[in-house]
Amino acid sequence: MDVLAAMDLETVFTHYADVSHSGFLVYDVGGEDTRLDKIVSMESYTHQRIEKRLQREEAEPVLGSS
Repeated sequence: MDVLAAMDLETVFTHYADVSHSGFLVYDVGGEDTRLDKIVSMESYTHQRIEKRLQREEAEPVLGSS
């Protein structure tokens, strides 16, 4: 997808990989530095799937601008 406008942090973590390399991710920067494990609304299966994907990408499970 070319644009992902996320209304919550769960959406960012769940769908960030769906955004194309030239696409845009729009989210509230007030949520930066939030760790994946702090998102309590996320189902356990989804959390585990995202955590494994981030490990494969050697990425920290933290929302940030870098």
